[in-house]
Amino acid sequence: MKTPTIRWAQNNTYIFVDIELVPKEDYKIDIRENEICFKQDEYECNLNLLAKIIVDKSKYRTNRIFEFVLKKEDDEEWKQLLENKNQY
Repeated sequence: MKTPTIRWAQNNTYIFVDIELVPKEDYKIDIRENEICFKQDEYECNLNLLAKIIVDKSKYRTNRIFEFVLKKEDDEEWKQLLENKNQY
C-alpha cells in the first residue's frame, strides 16, 4: 500500500487535514474519536491523532481532494497531528 500526501493545519477549535488525492467513487473513510482511517485504490493511511476529536461535529468533503474538518475536544494547541510523529 502507498501512503498519500497529507497536509494539516489548525486553529483554536478545529484541525484541518487534506489528503491530496483526486476523489474517486470507491473510497473508504472512518472518523473515530482519536483516529482517521482512509483507503482508496492502492492508497491507505490510519492516522492515530495526538488528541481526541468530537466525531459528531467533524466532517469531510470531496471536492478536488479529501478535506477533513475535525472538531477538537479541547481548545489546546496540538504540537503535531499524530500521536507518534514517526508514524508516516
